[in-house]
Amino acid sequence: EQWFWRIVMILRKPSYQFLPAVIELKKNGNRLYLVSGRLAFLEDVTLWWLKRYRVRELFEEVFINIENEQPHFFKERLIKQYKLEEYYEDELFVGQYLKQKTSVKVYLVVANGEEVQLLQNGV
Repeated sequence: EQWFWRIVMILRKPSYQFLPAVIELKKNGNRLYLVSGRLAFLEDVTLWWLKRYRVRELFEEVFINIENEQPHFFKERLIKQYKLEEYYEDELFVGQYLKQKTSVKVYLVVANGEEVQLLQNGV
């Protein structure tokens, strides 16, 4: 199963719809952090992917879930630790959890970045 997920990561392409928005956020002086719930066995391939597509330099820091916490707990902890104001998430369950457990504005990124929507209370 780990080999399957490693191959999926290698073949995955960046969102060409969402990436320009991330670049614009960076140009406007925002400090960006990448918080990935991916487990430790995907750390090397995740860092490789970020370098391959030249997106690593967009982020102040990259956090990967190398302690293999439940991804939503890992993300909650880092949001609170760094007092993040906005968070972009691609899994609805995780987004809803973070909306309930933190004060961060949570944006749901769907269809590989083709759509981004602010999660509202009760959504």
